[in-house]
Amino acid sequence: MKTNNYLTVFLLLLALLPASLAAQSSLTLDNTAGIFSNDIDDFMDPNDYENVEFDNYFLEFQGSSAGAPPLVVGFATNFGDMYTGFYYSGNILNYQKNAGDINSNSINNLELLLGSPSFGGIKLGLGLNLYKEKISGVTADANIYTFSAGWGKNFELSNGTTLKPEVNAFYMSTSSKVSVPGLGNFSIFDINYIFGLSLETDWILSPKGDAERSWTFGYNFAFGDADFMGMDVTPLDHGLTASYKQVYNLSEKFSAGLSAGVEVNYLSYSYSTSGIELSWSALLFIPNAAAAFTYKFDTPFSVNAGLDLAYPIIRDNASVSFSGFPSVSNTTVTYPGFTVTTTAGGSFEPYPGLAIDFSWRSPNGYYDVDMGVITLAVRIKK
Repeated sequence: MKTNNYLTVFLLLLALLPASLAAQSSLTLDNTAGIFSNDIDDFMDPNDYENVEFDNYFLEFQGSSAGAPPLVVGFATNFGDMYTGFYYSGNILNYQKNAGDINSNSINNLELLLGSPSFGGIKLGLGLNLYKEKISGVTADANIYTFSAGWGKNFELSNGTTLKPEVNAFYMSTSSKVSVPGLGNFSIFDINYIFGLSLETDWILSPKGDAERSWTFGYNFAFGDADFMGMDVTPLDHGLTASYKQVYNLSEKFSAGLSAGVEVNYLSYSYSTSGIELSWSALLFIPNAAAAFTYKFDTPFSVNAGLDLAYPIIRDNASVSFSGFPSVSNTTVTYPGFTVTTTAGGSFEPYPGLAIDFSWRSPNGYYDVDMGVITLAVRIKK
C-alpha cells in the first residue's frame, strides 16, 4: 500500500492499539476467511460462550512458527450458574534486561469473561507491551498499557431472527524513554491517552433451505492525544463495517460459504508547533469478498480453506499553514490494487474431547515457494 508520511505516522498510532481489542480467533476462522468457526471463537465471546458445551472445563493452547504471539492459553469452566473464561496471549518471557545489544518486545494480554443468561456476557481485559532495544550504548524503552471492557447479550426476535449486540471500550496510554550516552534521557513519542468505543451486532436470519444467513454491522470510534518530538498530536478515527454471509450445508461432510462486505474508515490528526499548523485526513473505502469450504473425511481428519479478496481506495488530504500566510492543501486518491489472501488447514479429532487444529498462511497472500506460517492449536473438553 502506498502512503504518504502523514498516513504512515497515523497508522503507527493505530498499530499501537491493544491486541486484546481484537477477539482471539480460531484457526478454522482464520483458514476460512471468517466464514466458519469453532469453540475457540466462542468461549470468550460475550454473545456465543453458551455454544461451548462441556461438563467440567474447556482448554485451548495455540502456537505459531512466526511467533506472533508464540503462546496462547485459554480456559473456561462453570461456577454454579456463572460461566467463567480466562484467556492469555503473549510472550512475557521475551522481555530482557541483560547487558549488550538487546532487541525484545514482550506483548501480553489477559482477559476475563463472566457470563450468565440473566445479564449476558461481561469481558474485562488488561494489556502490557514492554519494548526494549539497546544498540551501541543507546537504549530505548517503551511501555504500553491498555484496559478494555465489553458486554454482549442475545435477543430472540418475534420474526424468528436473533440480534446479537456487543459493546466494547478501551483506554490506552504509553511511557517511553531514550537514553543516549553524554546526552541523558529524553522522550520521542508518547501517547497520553487513546480512548475507543465499538458497537457491533450480528443479525442471524432464519435459514432458507439449506442456507444459513446473517448480517454483521459495526461502528468504531477512537480519539486521543499524543506527543511526538515535542509536538501535540490529536488522532481521530471513525469506522463503519457491514457484511453479509451465507453458508450452505450441502451434506454431512461438505459445507461451503460466501461473504461480501464493505469497510469505511475516516482517519485524521492535527498538530501545531512554532507557528506551523498541520492537519491531515484520509478516507479509506474497502469493499471485500470471501469464499471458503470445509470437508470432513471418514477418518478423524477434516480440511478447510479460504480465499479473501479486497480492493482498497484511499483519499487523503493534507493542509499546512504558517502564521500570517494562507493555508496550502493537497488531495490525492490512490488505488493500491487488489489484495488476495489464501489460507488452508484442517483439524484432527481422534475423539470428542480432543481436537488439534492446523493452519497454513501464504507469506505473500498467494502460493509461494516460501513455507509461509504454520500454526497449531489444541482444544480439550472434559
